[in-house]
Amino acid sequence: MRRGFNQAELLARGIQQYSSKPVSVNNLYRAKNTASQTRLSKTQRLVNIRNAFRVHDPKSFQGKRILLVDDVLTTGVTVSECSKILRQSGARSVHLLILATAKDRD
Repeated sequence: MRRGFNQAELLARGIQQYSSKPVSVNNLYRAKNTASQTRLSKTQRLVNIRNAFRVHDPKSFQGKRILLVDDVLTTGVTVSECSKILRQSGARSVHLLILATAKDRD
């Protein structure tokens, strides 16, 4: 399923202009289609997103500090799942850069 425009990638590319660090937008990917999370509660989101992400090349994350960029944080479930996968792939640490937060529905 195609999700459309990638706002997080646009943000990451903007940050890259001020950094010597590379941007990787395809190594962490959605491995399973999930229902839209926009109308789900936090509990429903946890179930929906579980095991939804994978990495193509885990070695590329080993020992690295990762900056995970997202446009909107609602419950934190998606970034939490992505962070977990990145740490399991060997990332030394995962830091978040979020542009905006949305009111939690729970």
